[in-house]
Amino acid sequence: MENSPSLEQYKQGIPEPPPDPAIRRKKLRIAIGILAGLIIVLSLVYFVVQRSAAAAANSGAVTGRVVLADGTPVLAEVFLAGSEQVVNTDADGRFTLANLPVGQHKIVVAFEYQGQEVAVDLSAGVLTDIGSVTVEPNPKMETAP
Repeated sequence: MENSPSLEQYKQGIPEPPPDPAIRRKKLRIAIGILAGLIIVLSLVYFVVQRSAAAAANSGAVTGRVVLADGTPVLAEVFLAGSEQVVNTDADGRFTLANLPVGQHKIVVAFEYQGQEVAVDLSAGVLTDIGSVTVEPNPKMETAP
């Protein structure tokens, strides 16, 4: 009876019932679940960022441009010799190969079924610019009149 409303409280209207402890516990469980999920997501993001930063610190990249002798950009394939890492040049003849192992390598430029190798020394975390690679048209690829 101690928790019962007094006559004075009834004069002001019917008092609100006391909050149900089960509802409060349910809300608390939901809040804890959301916080736990947030912690898991943030931990995963942190792990991915740390891992990619470590990979970038142990890898290099190479960039350049593929052109004809007159400076006209060409569409070509560029790849790291002995690997499956391949990129195509853009409309301006530019390319970038990223996440390459550090050390001395050969970059191969393939144009009209011909290949040209360029030696490159890749350093960790460095974008190495090999400049312009000049290729010659394949005479066997001439178009018919």
